[in-house]
Amino acid sequence: MRWTLALGLVVGTVASAGDDVDGSEVLPPGVVLPTQEPDEVVQRAGLPSDGSLDTPKAANAPDGLPSLFHDGSVPEQRYAMRQTFTSQMKNPNPFGRGGWFNTHTNTYAVLRWRSRDGRLEYLERTCGVDTEKVFGVETIYTQAFVDAVPLRHRVGTLRDGDVGVGPYPQQFGVQLADPFNDPLPTAGDDPHVVDADKDGLPGVTVVIRHPLVGQGKVWIAQRSVARLEGHVGDGKVVTGFIRTAPDMFKIDADRWWLRADTPQRPHPDANQSPFVLVPVGDDVDCAAVLAAKDTMFPPLTGLEE
Repeated sequence: MRWTLALGLVVGTVASAGDDVDGSEVLPPGVVLPTQEPDEVVQRAGLPSDGSLDTPKAANAPDGLPSLFHDGSVPEQRYAMRQTFTSQMKNPNPFGRGGWFNTHTNTYAVLRWRSRDGRLEYLERTCGVDTEKVFGVETIYTQAFVDAVPLRHRVGTLRDGDVGVGPYPQQFGVQLADPFNDPLPTAGDDPHVVDADKDGLPGVTVVIRHPLVGQGKVWIAQRSVARLEGHVGDGKVVTGFIRTAPDMFKIDADRWWLRADTPQRPHPDANQSPFVLVPVGDDVDCAAVLAAKDTMFPPLTGLEE
């Protein structure tokens, strides 16, 4: 089964895709998907060019953000980040109210950022993910799920305060040779499917809790292509919107009711998927971001219920 998952990495409530999505939808008209070139610092460190820094050096860094940028040439800024991805899904209850319903997924991260001569780059460590309940159903992302998201290296532009990052691919539970263009696997035993969260199940596992029928697990493989567009405002706060095209394959589930199809799609309005970066001190890590997320970030406004 081919699904679209709102993982704002990109993650959201697990559901079946109502509409196929093409990665070109995150791009302005006439722009061709490029291969993201690694920064010279990353090249010197011998790290991969797919945006991932999942190496022993990165994993062993005390705060999860290795000091690859500390060459003294450019000042750095640490940020806390919240990305909010809005997707729409249909009520799976045939006796319930019809139409599309919005659901919001927040992803929290810490960043180490620097910019020079119109170019910006940052290292991003995912801290946690939460999705609001929809139709009474709760989506739970375990610590193993979060830990399976590798440290990311992003590059972009910063001109006259305008920020553009990507497009860049993200992979969860799958390793594609060309993550921009290769099709997702259609079987759990495909060699491109990996047990990223190391729980003995293919792909990555999401826990679903239903108030009436109980709790179950779904294991998935997802690829998304995303672009961030925003602006640096007062106090170095960066705000903007996420343009993303997620594509997901549901490998299997351990409950029959989780194998049912529920149409889901990204919200057609990118303004419904905002992000914000808030400057923080050098001592702020993932634990601090998650503990203070309700007050650290400005309230979410303008989102459709």
